[in-house]
Amino acid sequence: MTPSEGHLEDSGKDFEQSAQEPTREVHRTPIEALDFSLEVESGQIVNFALETCTDSMEVKNPSLLQVRALDERGIRVPIPNWLSLSPRVDEYIYLRAADAADPKLTRFSVTVPYGVVQLRVIGHKWHSKVNTTLIGQLEVLEAQPGVPPFRTQLGTRLEWPASAYREVLEIPAGADSLDVDVLVSGETGEARSPFIFKFLDSSDNELPPPEELPQSPTLGAYRYLSAAAGSQVRNELSAGIPSGAERIIVEGVDWPSRLATLADKPRYEFSHSGDEAAVIRALLEGYSGKDLIVIDTTAPPLGHATLSLRPNNLSIEYNRAGRSVFFIPFGSLQGHDAIVGDGLAQLDRSKASSVIEELVEARRGESNIYICSSFPSLECVTRAEYLKREGWRVVYEVRDDMEEFNRVGYSKWYHPLLERKLLEIADVRVTVSDALTRKMQSMLPSRPQVATLPNGVAATTLENSVELRSSGQLESRNASNVIGYVGHLTPSWFDWGLLIAGAKRLPGYKFEIVGHGKPDKVQLPPNVEYLGSMSHAELLPYVSNWRVGLIPFISSPLTRGVDPNKIYEYFAWGMRVVTAPMGSVHRYPSTWVYENVDEFVDCLGAAMSSPVGDAELEVIRKFADDSSWQHRAEAMIELIKGELS
Repeated sequence: MTPSEGHLEDSGKDFEQSAQEPTREVHRTPIEALDFSLEVESGQIVNFALETCTDSMEVKNPSLLQVRALDERGIRVPIPNWLSLSPRVDEYIYLRAADAADPKLTRFSVTVPYGVVQLRVIGHKWHSKVNTTLIGQLEVLEAQPGVPPFRTQLGTRLEWPASAYREVLEIPAGADSLDVDVLVSGETGEARSPFIFKFLDSSDNELPPPEELPQSPTLGAYRYLSAAAGSQVRNELSAGIPSGAERIIVEGVDWPSRLATLADKPRYEFSHSGDEAAVIRALLEGYSGKDLIVIDTTAPPLGHATLSLRPNNLSIEYNRAGRSVFFIPFGSLQGHDAIVGDGLAQLDRSKASSVIEELVEARRGESNIYICSSFPSLECVTRAEYLKREGWRVVYEVRDDMEEFNRVGYSKWYHPLLERKLLEIADVRVTVSDALTRKMQSMLPSRPQVATLPNGVAATTLENSVELRSSGQLESRNASNVIGYVGHLTPSWFDWGLLIAGAKRLPGYKFEIVGHGKPDKVQLPPNVEYLGSMSHAELLPYVSNWRVGLIPFISSPLTRGVDPNKIYEYFAWGMRVVTAPMGSVHRYPSTWVYENVDEFVDCLGAAMSSPVGDAELEVIRKFADDSSWQHRAEAMIELIKGELS
């Protein structure tokens, strides 16, 4: 399987709202109290990482670490190729000045010289008037593979070479497949190196791997980890589990020149493929006279803890309205239930075709609807042709510009000829934005009819935010100087340069940034605060004080076609919006759209300078309520039924 699809339809998704690690007490100690020793062997590569801050930014290098390699007699052995040496402390590395609100992460590695049995790292206060504080502890990853720490105590991400990673997984009873989610970094160059899988029985005998895994005579079964240079890519790997296997060893290997870097701890989901007969019964029993909808999509399974995209939300709403829905996610179920509710079921993609064949045999007529949601692959085009011949109605729903995703290295299954073919087959064509509608129309000489139906907002978000859309909130919100953003923070589409430049020109405003994926190297002005990742419940106390919500995406063909889910959340929270041009946002109420940093500053000034009144709030409130997924599902069905009549 290729790396997972990096859709932008909700830039707050893609695991960026991932489950947080338990809160830990963060220890803070003076750097001069650090004196760490480690027993080592010649040739080992030992990686170190630590976070520090200082009480002054005026001195560039206020402290340092002395790194000593000692033989068995305690005598120093020079470390070859060490860049910084002095007669006083021998090998050393400077620790830079860093504000307490934005600590610095320092990383270095030591290749242990011949004859060395101990490494010692000692902290030194180098400038008498500047204090340096160690936050948390010195993180150490030795050459022996294991599961390294992927976060400092403060929560800063630590990246490690894949060759340093090895984990043993216990297989739950009844599991027959494994899904692995790995965030891979290619920041230092293109990454492409193997991730090895070994399957063991109860006696630790190695079993033959499943047939779908590639095999090497020297490495055994593997999947490649890959990322383009200068990017971070989420790789989704999957494998069946051989009969009799009780444990799986997963490990990276040393791979010269293109060794992958793990940007986060791999996540594992065991699943059972599901009972196809039970799924068919769930879809048919009690629904003989009602619509059956099959949704074929690049989205994750129903019930995913952190990702709920347009197809997921609409599936639930179709089912609530009394329709039977069969949901086919991008890959496997990742441990989620096959039977989600009465008339609502899902299966691994590999199991879907046989279920569809049974459904075709059991039902006839136009009440059977196939929706391909942003997945014009060869498999889906073939399926659409088959169902069209069997009398089903075919809908092509376009959530993202898949051609642009393919152009930047994602969605490698995509080809424009397949998308054109699906457009020809479809009875109904619908996109989430005017830009995508125009593109779909331009792909066929017949200029087919294409409707635009934007994204929406979850009912729970609307219900939990009623107070934020009330008149009682206006006084405190109008007095606020806080501008906020929540969502993914990858530099692939979050415009850090624009945000920082705008914040520096607007020192009277405070910017609060929430989300996952902030680059470690970003230097934030004093009026920009990064709050980390939060759940929607944790967000509410913060967003109640936001006066304006931001969508500062990099302008590109990829982002201009997006209809951002977060704009509906901002409206649900009762605030104005300043956004880059995308989707149909230029038509939305209380929204300012900018094209460059000057317009960004002007738009923020305009949005922040005047109070929101009851009349404007009522427009925002109605727009948010009308944008619920329930209303979107009703409109979608009306569109399909209208086109079919």
